[in-house]
Amino acid sequence: MASGKPTVGYTLFKYRSELAMKKARPMRLYRTKIDLTEELISRTFKNVKECSMEDLNAMSREMLFKQKLLKHIRTAAKNAKKTVKDVKNKMEETE
Repeated sequence: MASGKPTVGYTLFKYRSELAMKKARPMRLYRTKIDLTEELISRTFKNVKECSMEDLNAMSREMLFKQKLLKHIRTAAKNAKKTVKDVKNKMEETE
């Protein structure tokens, strides 16, 4: 762990702990999913010379999953900002 990155085992532990919480924080769950997906992609890419076609297809699916998840996070963040802005505007209208 010289790079300071948590191990995959620890990341899975964090993810499962977050899922078990009554009020799981979606953005944290998304970030953890991205971290796990990046690690899977990285491990496959390091061994690309020895990968089977099935491994390469799996890596491709993981990369697409990561892109979709990032898009989902951006959309969720925009919606959260919009909601906060709408609430502020409603509060100002009622004053």
